[in-house]
Amino acid sequence: MEPVELIIDTDPGIDDALAILLALGHVNVKVAAITTVHGNGNVRLCSVNARKLVVLAGCPDVPIYEGAGRGIKDMSSDTACVGTSIVHGKNGLGEVEPPVDVSGWSPPTESAAQALCRMASERPGKYTLVTLGPLTNLATAIIACPSITGLFKSVIIMGGALSNPTGNKQPSAEANFFNDAIAARMVLRAGFEPPVVLVPLEATHTTSFRKELADALEASGPVGRFLAASHQFYAQFYARNGHLVVPIHDATALFYAIAPSEFRSEMLVVDVETEGTITSGTMVCDRRGRWQRRPNAVVCTRVRESSLWTAVVTAIRFLDGHPSSSEVPIPVPPVTKVSTPVVRVGVGAVVRRVGDPSILLGLRQGSHGAGMWALPGGHLEVGESFESCAKRELAEETGISSVTEAKVITFTSNDILPADGLHFVTVFVSLTVAADSSAALLENSHREWRWIAIDQIPGPRFAPFQALLDSGVLGNNP
Repeated sequence: MEPVELIIDTDPGIDDALAILLALGHVNVKVAAITTVHGNGNVRLCSVNARKLVVLAGCPDVPIYEGAGRGIKDMSSDTACVGTSIVHGKNGLGEVEPPVDVSGWSPPTESAAQALCRMASERPGKYTLVTLGPLTNLATAIIACPSITGLFKSVIIMGGALSNPTGNKQPSAEANFFNDAIAARMVLRAGFEPPVVLVPLEATHTTSFRKELADALEASGPVGRFLAASHQFYAQFYARNGHLVVPIHDATALFYAIAPSEFRSEMLVVDVETEGTITSGTMVCDRRGRWQRRPNAVVCTRVRESSLWTAVVTAIRFLDGHPSSSEVPIPVPPVTKVSTPVVRVGVGAVVRRVGDPSILLGLRQGSHGAGMWALPGGHLEVGESFESCAKRELAEETGISSVTEAKVITFTSNDILPADGLHFVTVFVSLTVAADSSAALLENSHREWRWIAIDQIPGPRFAPFQALLDSGVLGNNP
């Protein structure tokens, strides 16, 4: 397998250290460079910490480029970011020093933004950029080199919170976005292609640095012992604030670069508030298409925690001298048992006009599956039949109510993460409508409706609809 070539933009940081060492120890990752930014400490401290980590990992040749010491709006100020010692310790690494000597080291004169522009231009489409701190460096690079939005293979961002109570800096704002809200907005509005991947707090909060993981790292060797010890400081901070679970923020985002299939995600229209007195840095998602914009981000909502643990322990053991192919005693997180599985039923309407084999499809704009072709449909309500649900959704979404025939044709099951105890089932109902139904289609911001022949269906397709095509019920899969 060809290794993933990473540039890591970071503000080390206890959780950044875990992410960086995961990357440096993973056999399928090549770290091409590290760029540093203000955040968990002042930028020089973050640069020195990055140097300590690459030396600890036995990778002293990884270049480290120092970046912005303050946010975009503070660039003209003499006040630099001082960091968050209460969270990460005065040294940024939980008051634990890696057993390395970096005295006499200083970063090169080329800045982080300059390095991002140069490297992306020299090898377009080759590097995956993972950002673990405020987005100041990337925003600065966009200003200097606007074409950079099309030069990365992928951009993965740890930042943001989907819902108001989730924020960890303010009630509605995540720390990285809060620390430079203007930069976050610039990046999300820049038009990256492919769209950026966001790993917000909703995804990172499905992970935890538990005792079993700490024990496995402690038994690994000096690298593992450093991480286990530094996370003790982190855990004490969370405990003082009433939280018994320590999320694995940055390593979760980096893990997406290694194993995106281990995540649940959706395409969304995302922006950031920059002016609010109590909401600056808040990530806002337009799920209903009010802004009339194309989705600009893949937003992760969950990761398979056991896979993340396996990757972390295996990588750290490799850095501690264990063979990469050795069997790793992975502590599998306990699975929540449910006595009765919860089933969510969706209903999709396969709509045809009398005498016309084409089906009615819409291009989703502002909801789960945005940017994909899908059937009319929605969730089954209590006491409602499948046929009634299909007819109701068709009328609400398109304005078509002249249904002459309705019958269930098939169903698909989609267990994304069975450990949740939540099972997704989609029932498909065939609806026949009057031949002149085209005139009834509503013009709304949610979908672009079209009658499309079965052999000309464009992609991408919403997952349940793709499953229906794959089943062969509608004919050959186009």
